[in-house]
Amino acid sequence: MTMSMEGFGPDSVFTTPAEDNGQYRISRSLVRSAEGSTVPLTRVKCLVSMTTPHDIRLHGSAETPAFVEFDMSLEGFGLLHYIHSTPGGSGSTNPPVVSTVYGYIGTPPAQRQLSSLVWRLGPSIFLEEVLPATSAAAIYELGPNYVGSFQAVYLPCKDSRAEPSPATPVALVPEEKVSFSLSAHSVSALTVAKIRKAYNKLDSKAVAKQLAVSSHENATPVKLIHNAAGHLNGPARTIGAAVVGYLGVRAFVPKPVATTLQYVGGAAAILGLVAMASDVEGLYAAVKALVCVVKSNPLASKEMERIKGYQLLAMLLKKKRSLLNSHILHLTFSLVGTVDSGHETSIIPNSMAFQDLLCDFEVWLHAPYELHLSLFEHFIELLTESSEAAKNCRLLREFQLVPKLLLTLRDTSLSQPTVAAISNVLSLLLQGFPNPYDLLRFGQFLSSTLPTFAVCEKFVVMEINNEEKIDAGNDDDFGGLLSASLILLRNRLLDNLLRLLFITKEKCTVNAQACEELVKTLGFDWLLMFMEEHLHSSTVTVALWILVVLLSNQSILNRFKEGLSGGGWLDHTDAVLTNKIGTVLGFNVGRSAGGRSTLREINRDACHFPGFPVLQTLLPKHTNVPELYFLLMALFLQQPVNMLPDSLQFDLDSLWTFIFGIPASSGTVVGSIHSVCTEAAFLLLAMLRSMLNLPWQSEEEGSWLREYPVTLMQFFRYLYHNVPDLSPMWHSPEFLCALAAAVFPFNIRPYSEMVSDLDDEAGSPTEEFKAFAGDSGMNRSQSEYCNVGSKTSLTNHPAKKYVFDFMRVLIMDNLCTTPASKQTPIVDLLLEASPERSTRTQQKEFQSNILDGVMEHLLAADVLLGQDDFHRQPRSV
Repeated sequence: MTMSMEGFGPDSVFTTPAEDNGQYRISRSLVRSAEGSTVPLTRVKCLVSMTTPHDIRLHGSAETPAFVEFDMSLEGFGLLHYIHSTPGGSGSTNPPVVSTVYGYIGTPPAQRQLSSLVWRLGPSIFLEEVLPATSAAAIYELGPNYVGSFQAVYLPCKDSRAEPSPATPVALVPEEKVSFSLSAHSVSALTVAKIRKAYNKLDSKAVAKQLAVSSHENATPVKLIHNAAGHLNGPARTIGAAVVGYLGVRAFVPKPVATTLQYVGGAAAILGLVAMASDVEGLYAAVKALVCVVKSNPLASKEMERIKGYQLLAMLLKKKRSLLNSHILHLTFSLVGTVDSGHETSIIPNSMAFQDLLCDFEVWLHAPYELHLSLFEHFIELLTESSEAAKNCRLLREFQLVPKLLLTLRDTSLSQPTVAAISNVLSLLLQGFPNPYDLLRFGQFLSSTLPTFAVCEKFVVMEINNEEKIDAGNDDDFGGLLSASLILLRNRLLDNLLRLLFITKEKCTVNAQACEELVKTLGFDWLLMFMEEHLHSSTVTVALWILVVLLSNQSILNRFKEGLSGGGWLDHTDAVLTNKIGTVLGFNVGRSAGGRSTLREINRDACHFPGFPVLQTLLPKHTNVPELYFLLMALFLQQPVNMLPDSLQFDLDSLWTFIFGIPASSGTVVGSIHSVCTEAAFLLLAMLRSMLNLPWQSEEEGSWLREYPVTLMQFFRYLYHNVPDLSPMWHSPEFLCALAAAVFPFNIRPYSEMVSDLDDEAGSPTEEFKAFAGDSGMNRSQSEYCNVGSKTSLTNHPAKKYVFDFMRVLIMDNLCTTPASKQTPIVDLLLEASPERSTRTQQKEFQSNILDGVMEHLLAADVLLGQDDFHRQPRSV
């Protein structure tokens, strides 16, 4: 380095020693002995550095003008005479001549030699003041990183017992005694011409002479370190120092490691470290290095996106899946930028890294310590705890996370906590059904969990510990296709779908828009598939609950009656029709024998059918499930169903409490009911008929087959006496026909034979019995609803008495009221009511029971009340 100073003498600071010992000494004409002048200091701030750390032994006069101190060793120090302002000394009679004196910090260019010494130059300050011991100690405490001119130094308090007081800046050196202060932080890249223009001509010539260039050079760069003390009070000071001899010299420029790595391969080199990792520690260190580089260097982040580095990292982690642990997963969260979704980051910052690393479930599935569970829980945090949860949810939908999660659920080795976490993520992504395609994929996946008709799930008992318990022999019968985990998965997803139909988690308000979207996208036929005869009762219960919530909307109820919405779940099934996949949606669509494909076509007309007739064929197969009666009664009376009781007791008080919130035994009169769904009452009567025709003789007293029909009839009787708004339904021919059909058995003879038998009109009951005794057209499924193989009489279930008693009450109350004009009496409607395919013998027995009950009641009333009170209305039975 060189400095341009005006007013200094011509003496040279450095001289070459006479002996060739590789040492540089200060000129003896400028230096005198320091004995007795000052107290030696062992550690003083180094202001001027030499190229070699040899001792400097000084001898001479004891004159001590202003000086510079050297901390060259622990043995002593030297003094440097101040350069006189007039050449030749103060006693010269010659007039002052302006001259230029060069001061070097380092080795002068003429004396350079090859050396293995490696050194760095810190801040350099030239003082014209002798430093006392306290100031020297304070400078030492400031350290080599201090940048300044010692004009405002905060001295630390040494006495811990003293009361703390606000620190006050102190000037260690008077500002007029600071000649120059150099620091690498204040440097400019100029040229000789720019120095002449910015400062003066003499300085530019002095710099040009040292650089051996023209004084008008405007191309060669010159690094000029500015004088940080130039603004202080006092005499004129140097403009700074020009760096010389640095061209061709390897210089150390401190830069962050992340920036330095860009010159040796960048992010690709660190990906190579990940690829070479062979143990957990090595993989963790490599991933941590990559995270640090990408997070601290924007160029590395852009390079990762350019070379598809996140995909490469995912591929490498997939190959080293056995080495993954929770620390590496959290490093991945940090790389993506979602490590603290609740505080630091509110929205997913790096969508490409998130999609390539976290949305690639093959990387984390089957890794040690169930890392996939932590990943799914992290998704839940992003969708719930983040302040930008809505934006995160939209991004995850754009990343096609719903199909990926559904595909992951096909893995039967997943634990139940993992399945629960995935279902929660699906619920959050499907909230409000913003994307019909996601809802369609969800519905198609649910339908794929349905077994074929050859597999019956009714024998699977779901235990508390979420394990399956199958009766002995069923595994062999069904080829091991029964799986409690699959049933649990299906029910869990159906429960999520049910919650999505409500606005809040408490299930207080139905989301009408979500209901409309579900019906439009999937259709009613999709939901009815989950009520088939061979399915588990828990699946049927949830499916019916969803249907009841949908039918609470009057427009959806009308469409369900007419069969207008259906078949939507079969959209985008071209792969099935073209036979591109082996199995989809639960149907076996593999190639036929010989490897030839079979042409298939979806009949959309078959998907549109009235809903309640289908329910009348499905629900009677599940009469042993008490939850179905609660749901159907809620649908019948159009009451909301927020939740089902945990321990269901199918009795009148429980039913009344579930529907109206008060027990039936309280005697409280129920308010008016604005609307009812009479088709739901017909479904209850169809289930009653099914129970009355099941073999009940072997059942114990108090079993469901004996008690459910009685409880059902008690409910209808209680409604009849306590809800007057239902009066039109009791008198309707449709209800009376359904009530009368409850005591008739299921007849399996073809309708044409029934007509021919009626036309023949057998002359005696014996002949009529013979006409039907030879019937053998019963199949296996229909035989379950008959007491014997060929049944010609009404059911003999104990609950039959309650049915006829209810019909007798309807008849007697109708006879005691003034009939409306042209209104057929109930007794006539019941006598003519009979289900299809009923025999003449069954009709005669039914009519006889009706008339016998009415006559017995009339006779009993005549005996108890007398002839005069015969026409009084009996209101209690």
